Parts: sequence; structure tokens; C-alpha cells
Amino acid sequence: MYYGLFFDSNLFNSKLKNKIDNPHITFLYEKSKLLEIPPELFNKKAKCQVIGYSNNGRNEGYLVELLDRELLKFYKGAKQMHITIS
Repeated sequence: MYYGLFFDSNLFNSKLKNKIDNPHITFLYEKSKLLEIPPELFNKKAKCQVIGYSNNGRNEGYLVELLDRELLKFYKGAKQMHITIS
């Protein structure tokens, strides 16, 4: 199952050609696991803060901090929360 917090792609300007159509923070991507997320959290707007940027010539993204503590408890993604934009 795939869970994520998705963003409007118009929010990000990539310097690279391979821009991602659906930028997001991955909460969980594992075929055999399900998260019990309350239905009222789906389609909820959330706030996050950009705290870093990286571009290695192939990939580009932002290091972020999720400011919505209600959603944060469901995060099971990478050690460094990020949004890959290309």
C-alpha cells in the first residue's frame, strides 16, 4: 500500500528536466502493510516547512518538517522527511 502527503506541482520549480508530476512526502510504501488512518485525515490540508534543499544533477528535492502533529504520528518513511521534485 502507498500512503503519502501530496502537493500541487505548481508549488515547485525544478531546475532539472525530469520533474515529478505528483510531488509528495512518502508516509509508507510497502505492499503488505496497512496504516490505520482515520478517514477524516484524507484530503486534509497540512503545513510543512522547507528546511533544506539538494540537487545532485539527477535528483532534486527539499528536506521538510511536517508541522501537522496529527499526521506526523502516521509517518513511516525515510529518516529524513523530504519531497522529491525531480
